[in-house]
Amino acid sequence: MRLHRKHKIILTAAVLLALAAVYFMFDPNTEVVFPKCGFYVLTGWKCPGCGSQRALHALLHGDVLAAFHLNMWIPVAIIYIAFVVAAMLFGKQGSRFSEIVTNKYLLAAFLVFTLLWFVLRNVYGV
Repeated sequence: MRLHRKHKIILTAAVLLALAAVYFMFDPNTEVVFPKCGFYVLTGWKCPGCGSQRALHALLHGDVLAAFHLNMWIPVAIIYIAFVVAAMLFGKQGSRFSEIVTNKYLLAAFLVFTLLWFVLRNVYGV
């Protein structure tokens, strides 16, 4: 059975809403069901996503400052990824919005930010 684009969008939205509901209702600080970062467990270094579950929980509860404190990368990544997905799903190809959001230089800047975040949090304890 082949899913049409509309069905894929609906299915993706349903999965994301279900995940958001789980992260809203359950606190990763206190619940043991949330997975630990495999990279951190193996290396002792924090990956760019370490703290993302707690940051997402804080964001869903409207606490943006706590989310930035837990993991500055996650709010930025969520906004960037949301814009890219919106451009890919809803933006007309060649539109100004799609061109800006899917620009290779913006992607490069995001990747540099990710690398800097990884280095800063492990070298300087940010």
